[in-house]
Amino acid sequence: MEDYSQHFKDLVLLYTKTKMLILRSEQIDPDSASNIAVFKEQRDAGDHLMRVLGTIHLNPPNGEDPDTYVKTHFAKARAHLFRAAFDALDGIGVSCKVLMKQAVDGINNEAITAVYPEYWERIVEFDTLDAQVTGHRNEKDIGKNTLAHLESYSKVIDRLYELTQDFRRRVPQLHEWSEWHLKRVELKNEIAGISNEAITAVFPKYWEKVVELDRLHKELTPQARKPEPSLSGNAGLSQQLDQALIAKHKQYHEIAEEIRRHIPQFHDWESRNKNKEKTDSRKDLKKLAMEYLFFALLGALLCEFLKEPISSWLSHGKATEAKAANLNNITNMPTSRQTPLTNLPSASSSLAPK
Repeated sequence: MEDYSQHFKDLVLLYTKTKMLILRSEQIDPDSASNIAVFKEQRDAGDHLMRVLGTIHLNPPNGEDPDTYVKTHFAKARAHLFRAAFDALDGIGVSCKVLMKQAVDGINNEAITAVYPEYWERIVEFDTLDAQVTGHRNEKDIGKNTLAHLESYSKVIDRLYELTQDFRRRVPQLHEWSEWHLKRVELKNEIAGISNEAITAVFPKYWEKVVELDRLHKELTPQARKPEPSLSGNAGLSQQLDQALIAKHKQYHEIAEEIRRHIPQFHDWESRNKNKEKTDSRKDLKKLAMEYLFFALLGALLCEFLKEPISSWLSHGKATEAKAANLNNITNMPTSRQTPLTNLPSASSSLAPK
């Protein structure tokens, strides 16, 4: 029989690559929900390998050429391992899409932008890789089962897996940011309807606390979205930074709760102040009504007191005007009605004897 050491070497290399992909698929999908076909391909590959070993070390098959039989089953074992590898890659690709969707579910865009702003570029790359996965699966379906093709497909899946795991590592930070940011928004909404006078009167340190909250808000967001590169391999420094981050979150929540505890007092102060304003308003209206009544009575008394003098003055004025009018009429009488003296009869002429 021929020397099949190279066939065994090639098969072992392919099996090692396939086994690594299968382990990764099991890691990302522990229930193997998307990798059921992989186990059948592994089993079938093992069956063909046993036929090869049986032919070489035990009895050759009846009626067949041993070398032809061995090569045939080597090829079949190789084909099953290729299919197992491609099925594992397909399973990893499907699991990445499912896990990414689950990771994003319930997280708003504001949290993603604050914690992981690179997401928007990475998700475009993710979609591009997903389209390439479809292309590789089509090529696999038409029988291009070569190591070069497997390596090309593996690189796409490796990057897809890397992007998925990178985002999944940030999910706790995303939920944490969403939680405390939601509390911050709720606190702002609760404070929004309260006047500055009430806040200052009840809790004058409020303004200092707000400045402190804003400072912590700015410090916490970069901490969450930019992991320190120096942390790799330095567990002590990582633990110190984690404790510092936890302490800042705790301080933030304590300040927020302290402000929230004063909110009922703010409302009580505003309620009392509004009641006081209503009471003062009623007093002002009552005072205004009394002043109006006083001046009305004073006006009536003045009218009564000045009634006779005013009437007398008016009567005197009317009499004066009448006299002036009569005098004016006399002055303006026409002269033609007066008898001229020259027209009167002469006394000598009337008394003279005829």
